[in-house]
Amino acid sequence: MTRRPAAAIVYRRRRHVVNLLILAADGPEGQLTSANVGGFHLLQWQKGGMAFSAVSDLNPAELREFATLIRSH
Repeated sequence: MTRRPAAAIVYRRRRHVVNLLILAADGPEGQLTSANVGGFHLLQWQKGGMAFSAVSDLNPAELREFATLIRSH
């Protein structure tokens, strides 16, 4: 296991929590990838040398909207 510093930012949308995890990444910028893990939705992408993971019980469309907003900044 490689230890790297990471940031965790917690957002709230109505009664739902969105966890955004960010860490340094080696690799090209990429498109959104998605998964459903234990009832939670996960979106991952890379941008600007950073890897992002957004996890929430929001429905997939709302979580994708959140990720789009984050990616645009």
